[in-house]
Amino acid sequence: MKILTLKPSYCRRSHELRRRQSNPPFSSAETDSRLSFFHPDPCGSLVPPATGIANDTPTRHLLLLNSYHQSLKWDEEIYAAIKAVLRPAENNIELHVENMDTKRVPYTDAYRSQLLALLKNAYGKMRFDLIIASDNNAYDFLRTYRDELFPGVPVVFCGVNNFEPEQLQGIPAFTGVAEIFDARALAHDATAPRDPRTAGSESGIAGCLLS
Repeated sequence: MKILTLKPSYCRRSHELRRRQSNPPFSSAETDSRLSFFHPDPCGSLVPPATGIANDTPTRHLLLLNSYHQSLKWDEEIYAAIKAVLRPAENNIELHVENMDTKRVPYTDAYRSQLLALLKNAYGKMRFDLIIASDNNAYDFLRTYRDELFPGVPVVFCGVNNFEPEQLQGIPAFTGVAEIFDARALAHDATAPRDPRTAGSESGIAGCLLS
């Protein structure tokens, strides 16, 4: 499994791919089969099969855990991209969204404990097929509590800064998109012609999902 790192030229098809140095993240057939429905395309998006799922198939549950709040432009674009690409209604996916709101609420130990209790209460009996974590606080929260809250459920993250492969050592079923800052690439992108396939898609993972 690969970790996708995003430079400022987000969705041009020349992403640098960094392979995990630890054990492969999908260590069981059960986990592999659950994630296989959401297979990645070359831009790192999670794309359902080309044809819709028959209505008589079991509902698949997906949790989107945002570090911030729903009205933040970045989070709005991630949500819109997930709906546009995964097409929950026609693919029998139930999308659950939780916002940690950590831009507006101090992310203290006490608040983290409250979030843990809230998610336990809300989803204690829920079995998710996939979790998407946006930005660092959701990523760090799930690295710490995923096995307590949602054991064995695969996690795909996006918008993570300061990522190092060692952070996922010993944590199976965790993969995603890491952001890196490259000043030279940023300067190049400011003057280079835009790829028409991604023009107007300014927000990393959302642009990838929609392209």
